[in-house]
This record gives sequence, C-alpha cells and structure tokens, in this order.
Amino acid sequence: MVHIAELMILIVVVLDWQNSKKIFQTLYGKIFIIFSVFGLVIASWASLHFGYTDSQYEQSLDYIHMSLFITAGWLIYRFKINLGHLIILLILGLFLSLLFHFPFENLDKILNGQARLRIQKIHPIQLGAYSSALAIGTFVWLFGLPLFSKKSTMNVWLGSFLLTVALCILLCALVLTWTRGPWLAFFTAFIVVIGIKFLKLRKLDFKQSSRIITTVVFSFLVVFGMIYGSMQSEPLINKIKQDYQVVEQIFDGEVDKIPKTSLGWRVRMNIFAWNKFWERPIFGWGPYVKQVIDNSNLGSPWGHLHNSYWEVLLRFGIVGGILFGAGIIWLLRGVWLDYRNHPDQEPILLGIYGAFVVLAVWALIDYKFTGWENTAFIWLLAGAAAYRALRAKFESSVQ
Repeated sequence: MVHIAELMILIVVVLDWQNSKKIFQTLYGKIFIIFSVFGLVIASWASLHFGYTDSQYEQSLDYIHMSLFITAGWLIYRFKINLGHLIILLILGLFLSLLFHFPFENLDKILNGQARLRIQKIHPIQLGAYSSALAIGTFVWLFGLPLFSKKSTMNVWLGSFLLTVALCILLCALVLTWTRGPWLAFFTAFIVVIGIKFLKLRKLDFKQSSRIITTVVFSFLVVFGMIYGSMQSEPLINKIKQDYQVVEQIFDGEVDKIPKTSLGWRVRMNIFAWNKFWERPIFGWGPYVKQVIDNSNLGSPWGHLHNSYWEVLLRFGIVGGILFGAGIIWLLRGVWLDYRNHPDQEPILLGIYGAFVVLAVWALIDYKFTGWENTAFIWLLAGAAAYRALRAKFESSVQ
C-alpha cells in the first residue's frame, strides 16, 4: 500500500510540476537535494570499501523516501486537503488493521500480559509508538473541542464522543503492547503539550483557566493510572527489575558488567556507536550499519543500533547528521509557525507537534524513526503544516 501511495505522490508531483518545483526553492528543498546527493555518494563509497552494494543504496534511499512523504505535505497544502480529515483517515486505517488482523486466538494471553499485541509484521514496540503518536494527537484535538469551544453544537459534542472512543481504543492498544518505551514517549509528549497549554492560561479568563486546570489534572490521573496498570504484567515487571539492575551497574561504573537484557543491549550499543563514530566522525561508515556491527566483536543479537540518532551519525557522520537535523528543525519550525498563525487549527497542529515529540523520544530506543514505511504519516502531516506556514514565501517565489 505504501508503495502505491508513493507512486501516486510521484505522479501528482510530475503532473503539478509548475507548482511542485517551488519545493526546491525552499530551505528544506535545498537541504533535501544536498542530503540526497550526499547519501548516494556515501553509499557508493561504502560499497567500494565494505561491499553490500544493494544494502548500502537501499538504506540510503530510505531517507529519500522519507523526504518524498514530506514533499507530499506540499500537495496536501496545494490541494487544500483538510488536515483533520487526513488524521481521521489515519486513525481509521489503524482501527481497520486492528479489527481485521487482531490475534484473537491469543486474546487471553495478551490480556494477562503473557503475550504482547502485534499486528502481522508490526512489532509491539512499533505498534505502541504508532498508537502513542495518534493518541496524543487525538487527546489534544479532543482537549480543544467541548471544553473550550465558543459554540456547543451537536456536531461538537458528537465529534467529542467519537474522539473519546478513538482515544480509548488507541490507549487500550498501547496498554496491550505491554511496552515501556512507547509509554515513556507518550508521557513525555503529554507533558510537553500540557505545558504549552498552560502557557496560554494568562490569556484566558478565570472560568476557562479553571476548566483547563481541572481537565489537565483529571487527564494526568487517567494517564498515570493507565501507565501504572500497563506495568502490572509479570513479564513486564521482570523487565523493569532487569532495567533497574542495568541502571545500578551504570551508576557503579561497571559498564562491562551490564547484563545482556533489552535495556542492557541498548546501553552496550550506544557505547559501541560512540566509539565507532569517532573512528569516522566526518562522513560516517556508510548507510548499511549492519556491516559495521557484524564486523565487530559486539555480539549483538540485532543488526541495528536501536537508536535512530546514532543510526544517522554512524551512517553519514557529522556532515549527514547536520543536514538531517537541519531538515527536521525546518519542519518543526514550520509546524510551530502554523500553530501560532492559525488559532482555529490549534488542536490539530498541537496534536501533530505532540506526535512528533512521541516519535522523537521513541527514536532514542528504536531505529525506525527514519523508516519512511513506519513514520510516513508524521512526515506527511508535518510537511503540510510547514508548507502552509510559509505559503506567502512560496507564492511570492513563483513569479
């Protein structure tokens, strides 16, 4: 399905080329071109020195695919597609996947915490991250409807009810993945968006401020209760105990004795990445990180680093890291400007920002942040918001 979507985006970009070419006149467009060329050059160099030619180019093209979905954000802006409708479509897509591919044969084990919820090939950690990102967006959207709308119409209350149902399903899916990282990501994003809301209290009257504070406190208690409940499965409790042992070893300075648990391996791989990075800090080792791990004495059970930031730095070095980071900062700035300039779209845009925070925290423990097939939806939404925020510049640059 993603490949079909990718092909459709390319067709529309080509057909609308007179307007699509404006993308390359923006800062992001220029960064995209430089980074794409740089990535392919590094892939060529790495294939000559280390082999794995197909894998080198395939991993490099992942970043170009990611940029293609950001480019699709321009098409959303150009054709005035409603972001709210797009988010609803994304949520429905996840719901349909849950409905048609739910492992009902393992339901008892999943409910008891003896098995983790996964949908076909989607790993529980990834499913938890998707659910977290969509849940934080849904929460912020819901937050802005019934409590703070100037008009309490039937549509507002119906929308609020549907969003509440959607939020409950997303949070239940998150709970049933029995994972720690996505909850950490969700809670971090929750604190960020609530903090942004609190900054606006001074502009509101006492009644609205009181409602916001009451809602925040209630939401915090509900979220904290769900996090506490999701941590009660015996396998997860054992993992938390193992994590505590890892933290103890780190504070005791006994890094070499860190147990080879889930968190233990992540710590070991971060140390490994740090050491390897300084061997080739400028241009990196090439896009195929697995060959770096396989040719070491690390003995890792994984062929990746479980940290998206180290993946970028080890692949492309400081030069690639700066280019990639500059593109992300441009996107975040665009979303933030759109949030400030369009008060009527505030819940949706703050939800997109919150989803970005979820994925940014998740990237600390997984390697899929740059995988276009896993995070296309956030690049799509962020791209649309960024282009709309800077539309005046685009329109003036066409002439």
